[in-house]
Amino acid sequence: MLARKLAKFPDALRIAGESLRPHFLCLYLFELAGEYSSFNSADKVLVDDPVLRARRLMLCARTLLTLETGLHLLGLRTLTRM
Repeated sequence: MLARKLAKFPDALRIAGESLRPHFLCLYLFELAGEYSSFNSADKVLVDDPVLRARRLMLCARTLLTLETGLHLLGLRTLTRM
């Protein structure tokens, strides 16, 4: 589940930092992207229910922020558009 994966970001940072193995962060970000892809395919974000829509948009925004932060820590720039 996407929310659970997002909650594990601090652990991924700690493990990667303490062990001096940045590939742990890379693996986490890869798995997070996969979780988001599954979420995006399975659940419509822009639904009529405003509460549900807000929650799903929050998950999308949090995923974006987490991916940007993780990539920045790895020294990688993110695209602004494709």
